Formats: sequence, C-alpha cells, structure tokens
Amino acid sequence: MHINILEDDIIQQQKLRRYLNELVQENNWSCQQINTYSKPEQLSQHLLSNGTHHIYFLDIEIKGSDKKGFQVAKEIRKHDPYAAIIFVTTHSEFLPLTFQYHISALDFIDKTQSSSDFKQQLKECLTHLVEKSIKISL
Repeated sequence: MHINILEDDIIQQQKLRRYLNELVQENNWSCQQINTYSKPEQLSQHLLSNGTHHIYFLDIEIKGSDKKGFQVAKEIRKHDPYAAIIFVTTHSEFLPLTFQYHISALDFIDKTQSSSDFKQQLKECLTHLVEKSIKISL
C-alpha cells in the first residue's frame, strides 16, 4: 500500500500522517510508504514516476484555490485509473462536486469532526481498501 497526502496546512498534514501510521501499525497492514505533499506540483511529479493502485488523501482547498483538490484528482485519474481518492476537507458543501468532476472518490472526510470520528472514518476507508486488495489477489 502506497499512501499519498496532499495537504497545505502542516498541522493537518502531520495529524493525518500520524493517524494513518497508527492505523497501519494497529492493524498490521502492509504499507510501503506514506508520502506527504504541500503543493500540487510536488504530487504531480510523483504521479509520473510511481505506478498505479495508490491511495490519495486530498485536501480540496490548496493555498486559497477552493477547488484545486478536484483538479489534482482529475490528474491522478489520468495517470492512475485504479487509485483510491479520499477527500479530507473542511468544505463539506463541495461534496456534490465530486460527481461533477467524475473523480469516483471513495470517501469525503470532514476535518471538523471529532478526532475519534475522523480516525474511525480513516480506518473504515483503509479497511475497505485492504479487504478489496485481498479479494483481488485471490
């Protein structure tokens, strides 16, 4: 499992990375790496050189551009049609736009919920992806 995080707020980025590391360890999941990016351009360079079937946690608003995460997701889909895309944002009002952008996101996680609910939703996403991976490999 390769996990990529696009989050321009360093505190949110570290929180998400910490929770993901904890979940991977608690559940004994195989995870090759967790990469963090604060700029879309950094993630774009990674896309061109790093295969498919990855997991992406994307903030929607990046550096004041309120839909930049959707644009990044469209780029991910071009390079990795099997990617799992999960939006992590404070902009729950943008949920309907995920359909307009034809991104096929796995989930939409609200950053403003309690820490325990936030972590639980992360766990549900990863559990789903791990179970799906096991079924595919059988």
